[in-house]
Amino acid sequence: MSDTKFCRNCKTPITVSSTGYAEVVSIHKEAKWNFYGEWVCSERCDRQACLDLKSTMPGAGRATSLNVSEIQSIKNNWYNG
Repeated sequence: MSDTKFCRNCKTPITVSSTGYAEVVSIHKEAKWNFYGEWVCSERCDRQACLDLKSTMPGAGRATSLNVSEIQSIKNNWYNG
């Protein structure tokens, strides 16, 4: 059984299986769970989703850069297999 989620940034459909494997439906590549716990379909979407989510935190204002933990999470998601 699978469930359809959407990329936090671009809204591309992502199919999530009951085993936890996630695949981007339209291009059949693996989706990732980002630093803030949202599904993302690419590194670009991961970065943008982090900035967007950071900006919604109380008192944060508009986020223009990522912190070390967010950068490391993105590197782990997209460059460390």
